[in-house]
Amino acid sequence: MKRELAILWMGCIGSELVITLVHQFIFQAPYLRFYLLIPILFMGIEWIYYEIEQYARRQTNQAKATQVYMVYKTVKLLLTLAVVLGLAFLLPAVGVAFFFRLAIMYLVTLIVETKLAMAWMLDNTNTKKE
Repeated sequence: MKRELAILWMGCIGSELVITLVHQFIFQAPYLRFYLLIPILFMGIEWIYYEIEQYARRQTNQAKATQVYMVYKTVKLLLTLAVVLGLAFLLPAVGVAFFFRLAIMYLVTLIVETKLAMAWMLDNTNTKKE
């Protein structure tokens, strides 16, 4: 499971590097240190995902593990929306670039998490059938 956490964190770091390169070379906009909060936020969220995944793997009931995963995904979406709305109202000077970066990072982590979770769930289902 630590391998999955490393994959998730590398996805966050790699996404931030690619987004930064696009931001600076294509859009030619300045890089604000405030942007570093995005990968740190998502790396913290991924650590929470890791802990939840550890809990789900210890469960013998596959349906309960899937429910825990779906609750996590819903809470992650709501927290990300709360961050976006909070920053939009509290710091309107943040700009579109910040929200663009946040959305890209959310989508990348969503894809990687879903791929890892589905691989684990399918592997767990195939193991029980044998």
